[in-house]
Amino acid sequence: MTGSETTWRVRLLAVVTVLLATLLSPAGVARAFAKPAPPSPDGRSTSPPTVSGRLPANDLASVDTGRWIVQLAEQPAAAHVRAVRAVQASPAAQPAGRYHAAAADNQAYESHLAGSQRAFEATLAHTAKGATVERRYSVALNGMAVRMSKDQAAAVRRLPGVKAVTPDVAYKLDMYSTPAQIGAPTLWNELGGQANAGAGVKVAVIDTGIYVTKDASGRYAGNPCFDDAGYQLPAGGPYPLGDTRFTNRKVIVARTYFRPDDPPLPGDDTAIPGPEGSPHGTHTSGTVACNANTHVDLQGTPVTISGVAPHAWLMNYRVFYASHSTEDFQNGNAYVAELVQAIDDAVRDGADVISNSWGSSYQNTLAWPDPMVQAAESAVDAGVVMVFANGNAGPDTATTEAPANSPKVIGVGAVTKDAAISSGVIDVTGPAPVPVTLTARDIGPAQFGPAAPGPASARSCSSRTEP
Repeated sequence: MTGSETTWRVRLLAVVTVLLATLLSPAGVARAFAKPAPPSPDGRSTSPPTVSGRLPANDLASVDTGRWIVQLAEQPAAAHVRAVRAVQASPAAQPAGRYHAAAADNQAYESHLAGSQRAFEATLAHTAKGATVERRYSVALNGMAVRMSKDQAAAVRRLPGVKAVTPDVAYKLDMYSTPAQIGAPTLWNELGGQANAGAGVKVAVIDTGIYVTKDASGRYAGNPCFDDAGYQLPAGGPYPLGDTRFTNRKVIVARTYFRPDDPPLPGDDTAIPGPEGSPHGTHTSGTVACNANTHVDLQGTPVTISGVAPHAWLMNYRVFYASHSTEDFQNGNAYVAELVQAIDDAVRDGADVISNSWGSSYQNTLAWPDPMVQAAESAVDAGVVMVFANGNAGPDTATTEAPANSPKVIGVGAVTKDAAISSGVIDVTGPAPVPVTLTARDIGPAQFGPAAPGPASARSCSSRTEP
């Protein structure tokens, strides 16, 4: 192994360690709900018997989700045995082994899959009249998202060349972290210092968006964590990609994935969170790669913050958003159809690591080919490090969420910690009348869990600072 290869591997280890922090999640942002087990491909329930302290037996096949993920039998491009892997002239820039989307053989195979999918869609039109294909996948998953009824899904499941037909279900966000909690400063020292940690590594974040924007004159006006002063775009790549209004030399990709039947609220239809959008993605991205020693003002308190791999590039895939839906379970969550598309694109865009601070809304026994797990594992086959949150439902047994329960990905459990940026008192002053319970409220550290070691400057709290 050359010295440059060793350096790159250490950098990648640092970023993976970042994600072990990013996905620590004692506080979820979705409502509590029971997690039913999804059906097997033939529609039979795979739920275990109800056991005290575990999830109840339910059968999602009895629920008409409206959209279904159709997996086809042929291997996706990333998992194909003849897939061409990139061989880099400079291993320090990117290691050999990553799926090479531009290789002629890979493009030919993707073209073959596209032809096979078109042929299948012709059959689909006869089997499920009125069904519409909303998304198509070829890199991490070979298949498509189809809007059709439960009865039509059952008929499609029996067609030749179909691997599985599974319901499109919701995934929810999870997250909280701190570099000191995982010993990041030790890795920083091995990389020549904090500011160099993560250099040369591209981390895709599938979340609610990363707040990167410019003012009318073109100057950077986004979250200070992602100021691109001193950065250069990756050498030899096609970057920036996607909606370049929301990219710079630090955040090199910006893509959006909105549900056709449930669009975002007005002003929230771009790659960055709007007035009603969640800062969750900005926070998780800051935990990964907020620039070293970024100075921010948090409600009058000056704070110095940093990501764990501050010199890594980021790639923004916005899938979670505030929508028009009046159903709180749907609004703010994301669904398989769009999440798989984001993974597909991130692999094709050249991500080294994909960070996923979210998990399933159901209990998956892996008794059927879950499309999210299939996509995650194919991304690993493509040479990408996939990291997922185990979820916020522990510490009981059988509470790990999919796709974190796949043996190919890195699944990260939650911890509880005590950390405060500023202690004091808060008063709500309006609108009147203000309940007495909202006045003179103490602000301080959590009253449970171990104290977090290290100074406040080592802690990461990278949410948007603007109102």
